[in-house]
Amino acid sequence: MEKLSGRASEPSDPNDVWQQRAFFTSDQVTIDLMDTLPQGIAILNRSLQLVAANAMFLKFAGAPSAESLVGAKLDAALVCSHFGVEPYGGTGNCLSCPIRMALMAAAERRRYLGECQILRVKGEAQGTRELRLSMVPLESVGGSFTVVSVEDIGLEKRLQSLESIFHHDLRNTAGILQGAVAALNDHNYAEVADQLNRLIASSSDRLVNEIESQDQLLKAERGLAELDVEPFRSQEVLDEVAALYDARAEYHSCRVLIAEESTPFIWESDRVIVGRILGNMVKNGLEACRPGDTVTVGADASDIGCRFWVHNPASMPESMRDQMFQHSYSTKGSGRGLGTYGMKMLSERYLGGLIGFSSSAEAGTTFELTLPRTP
Repeated sequence: MEKLSGRASEPSDPNDVWQQRAFFTSDQVTIDLMDTLPQGIAILNRSLQLVAANAMFLKFAGAPSAESLVGAKLDAALVCSHFGVEPYGGTGNCLSCPIRMALMAAAERRRYLGECQILRVKGEAQGTRELRLSMVPLESVGGSFTVVSVEDIGLEKRLQSLESIFHHDLRNTAGILQGAVAALNDHNYAEVADQLNRLIASSSDRLVNEIESQDQLLKAERGLAELDVEPFRSQEVLDEVAALYDARAEYHSCRVLIAEESTPFIWESDRVIVGRILGNMVKNGLEACRPGDTVTVGADASDIGCRFWVHNPASMPESMRDQMFQHSYSTKGSGRGLGTYGMKMLSERYLGGLIGFSSSAEAGTTFELTLPRTP
């Protein structure tokens, strides 16, 4: 926080936000103490206008100075894209938005603790951010105020979701293995020996793959992932991904094939991460398929970059498209939303590439990963 001149005395005009600001910023010890806190801290007056903020809150808000926020509303200061749209936020979810609920609590002089998502469309922190909000009434000689605490819990939530997905997939795979092993004792084993052997082999491969993928995503979230860049053949990656997912028992009514128009090439990047991303694309494609559908995988290259793609014949609902790469969004229920987010994070943050998709009723859905010549 920046120090303003003046004495720590009661404001002569309780409605003057600048006098209120001076009341909170005239003591340097208080300013320095607030700036040492890891949470964003702001002070609201009875009109719910911001009168003071610490350094971390300025970082959340992307504001150049505390003075630039004086008089602002909380949701405007946090640059939520729904601010100012009527009804509040313009969406049904906004009627129960924790920011709105927090401001109502502040107006009624009540404590509040909750979590919220805000969608930012400008500044460095674009995209969805998950925050924990706390509101505590404060009565002082300067009047009635509310202390706001804001904490970014995005990493905490993503790690919780990763753990949930990991356990979900491990349980599924372990269940398949358990069923296959139980069938070994069946007196008709000889009749299905080849099928069981293939099932056990593919499930074992999948189990190892899930564990390695979890480890890689956890490292990536913490910024600890390391690239292992080396030349690899695109056809080998396609063959491995197609074989792995074509053999998965839960998708027996669909097929995974390599596209005829795919052209082989040699590329230099992290082969394992490319395979993980491509496998996730195939998994999403299979989950969208109807019985008898075929998912195709392919790749091609030019002088400036290469492209891997996965196509499935199903179209994506309009409601899913804008939220596809958000880490907290899922079409499959709680704890199942990190697939496309993980793809985007690994593609763009570590490989220096781009990931996107197109979808229509006529053409189906295609996910694409494009990579530059040098990662």
